[in-house]
Amino acid sequence: PRFEQAMKPWLKLGKHKLIASHRRQQGLMVHRAWAPKLIGLGDLARSGLRFVNRSTGCGTRLMMDAMLDDTHVDRAAIDGYDTRIEDTHVAVAAAIASGAGDVGPGLAAAAHEFGLAFVPLVEEHYYLVCLKDVLDSPAVLRLRETLASPSWRSALEGLPGYAPIDEAGDVDMAAFDRL
Repeated sequence: PRFEQAMKPWLKLGKHKLIASHRRQQGLMVHRAWAPKLIGLGDLARSGLRFVNRSTGCGTRLMMDAMLDDTHVDRAAIDGYDTRIEDTHVAVAAAIASGAGDVGPGLAAAAHEFGLAFVPLVEEHYYLVCLKDVLDSPAVLRLRETLASPSWRSALEGLPGYAPIDEAGDVDMAAFDRL
C-alpha cells in the first residue's frame, strides 16, 4: 500500500487514465554464489552483500524503499543502497553478473537472462498511464487492441515472471480508488 501511495502524486485524477497491461514479479536478483545467504529483505542489512540499486524516483526504487520501510530495515545499513545505482533492471542484473555487486532489485526475467538467482518479493499489476485526451486516438486504440490480443498473452507467457491478465487493454476506471 505504501508503494501505491508513493505513485499517487504523479497521477492526476481526470487527466490520466490507467490501461491494464499484465502482471510481473519483482524481487531481488542475486548472484548464485550468494543466493543461500539471502532469504528476504531483513537479510540485506546483515549479509554484507553489495547492493546495486535502481535510480531514485523510478517505480522499482519506490517499491524497494517502501518495502524496507514497512519491514523496518535500515537502508543505511545496506552496503551500496545509495551509492551503486543503475537505470534499468537489465543494468542492475548485468552489474551483478559481472561481479560489480551481489544483489539488487529487479524483474524475474532480467535475473533469468543473466543466470542470476531470484527471490520474489511482490507480484504487481502493471498499468500504462495515458492522458485522457488521447485515450481514443488511433495509436492508443491500437495499443489497447494489441494488449487484449492472443499474441500479447502468448508473448507474456514466454517471459519468466510475467503473466497475462484478462483485463489487458481495458481502461481501469477504479485504479485511482485503489491508490
